[in-house]
Amino acid sequence: MVACLLEGKFTSVYRNRFLPDGAAKPAFKVESPSTRIIVCSDGDLIRNEIDPRTGEPYELGFDPYVKANFANRDFLLNAVSYLADENGLIISRSRQVVMRPLDKVRITDGRTKWQVINLAVPVLLVIIFGVTRDRIRKRKFAR
Repeated sequence: MVACLLEGKFTSVYRNRFLPDGAAKPAFKVESPSTRIIVCSDGDLIRNEIDPRTGEPYELGFDPYVKANFANRDFLLNAVSYLADENGLIISRSRQVVMRPLDKVRITDGRTKWQVINLAVPVLLVIIFGVTRDRIRKRKFAR
């Protein structure tokens, strides 16, 4: 699957977080109104390749290895025009985005745990992999 169109009502990611001081509670919505989202499997769908000789970008959707044009540009234009109706563009210009901070108590409590997980676990996995590989090689070549 290259892309998927999702339509309907979506719950907010921030529904279980504390509101910051001074934020208006009535303005926060737990569930969105009926809306549409297009999810693409790869970001290269909208990326131009660069010609190594001239340094200029190829046309969107052109594959230099196959020397063929694909419909990436048409897909992108159709997706944007489908998602952006006239009323939605005008409403989105006047909308204000309020950032909802993370829970500071949970951040300070779990900080060292996540630092240890992110720093020590990958190193330990590499060491375990290296030791296991070395023992397998020793057994294999000892015969």
